[in-house]
Amino acid sequence: VFGIESTLENWTLLSHNIEDLYILLVPLKQEVKSLVADVGGIATTMVATIRNEFPHLMHTEPR
Repeated sequence: VFGIESTLENWTLLSHNIEDLYILLVPLKQEVKSLVADVGGIATTMVATIRNEFPHLMHTEPR
């Protein structure tokens, strides 16, 4: 998904779910009929966040 609206929506979702989030807009490039922006991000995630947001990634011992 492309565009300003989808990027802002993604940032909003990430900021609600990841406590320590750093997003950086890196150099803009002018193309023939558009403006291209690269976006980079760094997130520090705790085990509790992974457990809550991505439970399928957590290893569980058989009972």
